Amino acid sequence: PNEVLVIINEDYVSPQDFAAAVEDSGLIDYVYQGPARAPWPTLSEMIDADGRVLIAAENDAGGGRIPWYHPAYDELMQETPYSFKKPGALIAADKIPASCEPNRGPADASLFLVNHWVDTSPAPLPSNAAKVNARRPVGDRVSQCEGIRDLTANLVAVDFYEAGDVFDLAEELNATE
Repeated sequence: PNEVLVIINEDYVSPQDFAAAVEDSGLIDYVYQGPARAPWPTLSEMIDADGRVLIAAENDAGGGRIPWYHPAYDELMQETPYSFKKPGALIAADKIPASCEPNRGPADASLFLVNHWVDTSPAPLPSNAAKVNARRPVGDRVSQCEGIRDLTANLVAVDFYEAGDVFDLAEELNATE
């Protein structure tokens, strides 16, 4: 009840079917209904208003027919690349600038997603997550990406969130002055 959740749906089902699933699940009661652009409410304001779940589609959000379902990369957010095959490509000091380059989303999007995992498709490796999710590697990369892109990281996406120190980092990043 005291957290804000952002769901970016890899939309393999139709927007209408996804919306029906959100409604049937009861999650709709917590979906953020406000405008998906700056200025954003604070996390506390979203929680207090019971609009603590922001939902976006990776590709097709239904063309505006579902007012709370937002196209993630049209206007809402910009991101870093996400196709790193080895931990060093993601966290080595000399590789971080390239790992922070723009990927999807327009440069004026108000949310900034830092993708931070190693892609070993078809199966992710927990051993990689243990390396890249440690406090220093993820924290250093987020900080450098923020500087390079002149943005504040609103979202940090990882594999195996329980590995490493991502919760401590998220708490630190979400702290207010």
